[in-house]
Amino acid sequence: MCNPRDEYPQERWITVGGLVDETAASLRIVGDDLVPDEITDILGFPPTIGRKKGDKRQGKNTKKIYTAPTGIWNLSSPRGSGDLESHIRWLFEVIPSDVEIWKSLACRFELDLFCGLFLDDWNRSVLLDSPTLLFLGERGIDLTFDIYSPCTEDE
Repeated sequence: MCNPRDEYPQERWITVGGLVDETAASLRIVGDDLVPDEITDILGFPPTIGRKKGDKRQGKNTKKIYTAPTGIWNLSSPRGSGDLESHIRWLFEVIPSDVEIWKSLACRFELDLFCGLFLDDWNRSVLLDSPTLLFLGERGIDLTFDIYSPCTEDE
């Protein structure tokens, strides 16, 4: 017997590893004094979501009115890919990557790259290479991961 799986029914097989099935990424700039139009002027690109502290908005599925607890400028990558680095490349192709601009923003606001990782199975992996990590670090951009894994009612 060369393959132990030959001996067992397929429903007993377990698949582990592999790349993350789907990813999403947003660059977020957050602060109480943040004015989205000011950030847009600096970066030369409009946000996907922009709010000043205290701005009101209505919930998508409800009539409830929400008040922004802080200011936010959020640019989401439109890429539909499992490759997280492709999202990061897109974000910094449409906005400046100049270190001094980002250092200036980091002195005033919280900066992060918010990454959604969507798994079709319980075990997946993602890699960000060292140049990408250095690129973010030099600009004072933190990295946040939100990981979504499937679960059954038994779990």
